[in-house]
Amino acid sequence: MYKLHATVLSDQGKVRTNNEDNFYFNGKMHPNVSASCHLTEKCNTRKHPIFAIFDGMGGESYGEVASSLAAKTLQRHENAMKHCKGDELEETVRQFVADANQTIYTMAKKLQGGNSGTTMAMLCFQENMVYPFYIGDSRIYLYNGTDLYRLTSDHTLANHKLKTGIYTKEEAELSSDRNKLTQFLGADLKRFSLPKASQPPLRIYSGYRFLLCSDGLTDMCDDLTIYRVLSSEQSNIAQQLLKLALDAGGVDNTTLILIEVL
Repeated sequence: MYKLHATVLSDQGKVRTNNEDNFYFNGKMHPNVSASCHLTEKCNTRKHPIFAIFDGMGGESYGEVASSLAAKTLQRHENAMKHCKGDELEETVRQFVADANQTIYTMAKKLQGGNSGTTMAMLCFQENMVYPFYIGDSRIYLYNGTDLYRLTSDHTLANHKLKTGIYTKEEAELSSDRNKLTQFLGADLKRFSLPKASQPPLRIYSGYRFLLCSDGLTDMCDDLTIYRVLSSEQSNIAQQLLKLALDAGGVDNTTLILIEVL
């Protein structure tokens, strides 16, 4: 088992009038989305901590409600997720995903009769393993002391067209399709199917750094910039990443969780 040092930062940005992001920080959620948030925690993988971010969408305040509902639904499922074995976790998370999807979809229909939803990027730690899950375009990165790995592949129309050869990498990065999600929590299951959210589990080691982030960071900072910060010896890595996003324009809400394996 390993000790973890985790930091979460959430900021409205310089353009948006509200923060549609939320998070789940080993039992804690965003206390006040109208204000910036900065929390830190040390914990142990023996207690199976869970970290997640949610980037809401839907206009008005509905994205804010969607991401909050996702975090609250995760809280209801937390006990089952923490107390199941690794080989049972995928099914337990699938039940959470289905519950969150239906809860958000029902809310959207009731309040506005339209679409609302949220992304999800989540890490579940158990002993010496970590289990990644994601839906949408919120990302999970791993810096292993040498290289940076992106553990997710954006569920966007641009990325779909890139994979099918319609777009080049440059075209995908410049296209407005990169903001069009093909998968999200809150989907109408008559039109969308929920993806298999799980990714292969990873063995963790001391010195690993994991980053979960909304696109408020990745739209402002490319992977090379993220690598340079994560590979540095600075003591305020999370704050530096947020500052880069804000200095580059801060056009969207930015939420990130940095988890360092001690």
